[in-house]
Amino acid sequence: MYVCCCAAVPQKTWDTALEMAQGDVEKACSATGAGLGCGGCREFLKTAAVPVRALVPPDAPARLGS
Repeated sequence: MYVCCCAAVPQKTWDTALEMAQGDVEKACSATGAGLGCGGCREFLKTAAVPVRALVPPDAPARLGS
């Protein structure tokens, strides 16, 4: 499933980018291009980020595996 059709960003790519960005939707959008076209997916992308933010501790390393 695509989370952003304009940028053809699949769910798995979005999830990975969001994890790498420690739940920061804007950083994940910049990294993937999601939400930067028509903007129709922006609310979905923000909603989809809520559980990730809850799981990522604030002091987590900037890159997973670091």
